[in-house]
Amino acid sequence: MDGRLSSGSARDVRAAIARTVLGETCTSSALGAVTLRPHQLIAIDRLRVMLRELRGALLADDVGLGKTFVAAALLREAERPLVVAPASLRPMWRDALATARVAADFASYESLSRGRSPRTPEPDLIVLDEAHHARSPSTRRYRALAFLAIRARVLFLSATPIHNTRRDLASLVALVAGSAAWSMDDAALSRFVLRRARTDIARSASIPVVTPIRWLDVGDDGALLDPLLALPPPVPPRGAGDGGVLLTISLLKQWASSRAALSGALRRRLERGLALCSALEAGTYPSRAELSSWLLGEGAVQLGFAELLAPVSSDSEALLRVLLTHVGAVRALLMLVRADPTIDARRAQRILELRRDHAGEKIVAFSAYADTIHAMFGELRHVAGVCALTGSGARVAGGALSRSEALARFAPSGSRASAPSSSERIDLLLATDLLAEGVNLQDASVVLHLDLPWTGARLEQRVGRSRRMGALHSITSVYAVAPPAESERVLRVESRIARKLGRARAVLGGDLVLLRSNQPSAEAGEAREHARITQQLAGWLDGGRADFHQPLIAAVRSHVSGALIAVRQASASHLLAVAADGCASDSVVLVERLIHHASGEDVGLHRSRVDAAFAAAERWLARREAARRAGVELAASSPARRSTAREAASALDSTPFHCRAKLADRSGRALASAALHTSIGAEWLMASDVRVDSNVGAAPPGESEIVAILLLIAHSDVGSE
Repeated sequence: MDGRLSSGSARDVRAAIARTVLGETCTSSALGAVTLRPHQLIAIDRLRVMLRELRGALLADDVGLGKTFVAAALLREAERPLVVAPASLRPMWRDALATARVAADFASYESLSRGRSPRTPEPDLIVLDEAHHARSPSTRRYRALAFLAIRARVLFLSATPIHNTRRDLASLVALVAGSAAWSMDDAALSRFVLRRARTDIARSASIPVVTPIRWLDVGDDGALLDPLLALPPPVPPRGAGDGGVLLTISLLKQWASSRAALSGALRRRLERGLALCSALEAGTYPSRAELSSWLLGEGAVQLGFAELLAPVSSDSEALLRVLLTHVGAVRALLMLVRADPTIDARRAQRILELRRDHAGEKIVAFSAYADTIHAMFGELRHVAGVCALTGSGARVAGGALSRSEALARFAPSGSRASAPSSSERIDLLLATDLLAEGVNLQDASVVLHLDLPWTGARLEQRVGRSRRMGALHSITSVYAVAPPAESERVLRVESRIARKLGRARAVLGGDLVLLRSNQPSAEAGEAREHARITQQLAGWLDGGRADFHQPLIAAVRSHVSGALIAVRQASASHLLAVAADGCASDSVVLVERLIHHASGEDVGLHRSRVDAAFAAAERWLARREAARRAGVELAASSPARRSTAREAASALDSTPFHCRAKLADRSGRALASAALHTSIGAEWLMASDVRVDSNVGAAPPGESEIVAILLLIAHSDVGSE
């Protein structure tokens, strides 16, 4: 470490700190035909540093803040870039990359799940859009991504990475940091996250304000609760386990959406029951896969040759008696559901009333169930400007449309299409949740939840389709159809959503719009603290001289005493805060507090304070280096990495003394390599017979240096030394 001191102005030191932590800002605002906004430029510079130092970064900005073009700017810098996203987003990415004039290969999560490899087998940068689709380590797609990421840096894009628990986020981080990610605390996980809420970047982008949810009451529908709860348990397919409780919960959810959704679910349940009856009557007991091969759909069921497709069962008669009881109860419940069509008609009437209240505005209504969308369209198809869009396509009163055609008519601005004629204009779009991801619907100023999803993440994604940069409206109005009171009491959907949102906010932060509250709640999170620090440091970049000897040091008058210190260690940059107790910490809360008080005027340096700051920084660097050399990170690591460390140590111990000098350096590198975080894919290969460099993409050990120190001198201490 260079021991020379270089004193300068506080402005010089602040700029040096910002450049050390954020990296040099060399991003042009021009990206093809796109002009990047200031908040996007800040994100690009910060993500570039995170990808270099951590190998992975999650851009978790709120929906609608332009994450796609931030990713495109980073893809432009890669040699072998790869985009992985849901198949439905392929057209969006094709258009975005063409607009940005960036070339990149594309692979869908669905193709990875089917075992197909991308055309770029060894990418150097992978962008995972809607990254929450890769949060389950037990899936084939996750394993494929793990091996693709061994030698690549990974940029995750998702405004809602946590759908259920913080493990969702940890699983993403594990793709670049290995199994240690699952043992990380919130602070450690947040180092991989860059998240800015709309309120953080209001000056950079004009984004609509969202209203609290307003509820549309459709009246009581309590007559179905008791029959639903009294439904006899089903006989599951062979090897499928007891699905009775899950079946009841699923039916309650569909009832809360619409009677049409419940009717469709019961009809499909009846079809499966009849197919299983046919098999049991033939003395066989089929598996789920065998059973599905007999179902032709839409009420048509193949009943013959069951004995050729499934093994014989000695319990078929007893199972058949139970199944017939279940089928009879399902048939009776289905008749009861169909007996009263007025409930769904009232839902459609509320939608019409909402349309009148927002005359001239575009409304997008979301549901988790295609049956609900089809039912609402059936009630409203006589009304001009109504379209239904599900996985099977789009329909208007005049017939079928393609998905792209329907979106162009509904959201010409978001689709970059010409405005349709008045006869082709779509003002009300009824859509399943397939549109809740990656689609620009900023033409819509009203979002209606026809039902409540299981997760707050999905709730946010729906609203985010309207609340985007470039929207022509200043307010996004949000409504929801109130579920039957009895179903809500059983399911407690709202409380589940609130709990899941709360877990996400603990790590990510953000603006949480409560379901039953009139006021949004802003909850701080570790990632939001990091984002605020990044935003404040970006304001320090202008000015300040670049030609100085390290460490550069200055002092400012402040309301608090302490120091901000920029350091580098093993090619990674850190910003430390030294509190009044003289201890250095990289706590984001403490760092942000001192940054907030670091804009005062210059004051003279005091040698004792300079020495104390140096000592605090050197102690912090020494502790971190000692932990790295001792392999402390292995305690939370995988068996594969612990095995690597044991083998390296054992090899050294078993070597004759006169040969150890030759082996020591190689053994030391192996121990250091095992101690570093590496990808989960590399760990899996290390655990197998395949040889792999476990240090691929990781920053090697390096010298430590103190780059800049800014002392904060409390008013009461100025002139006291």
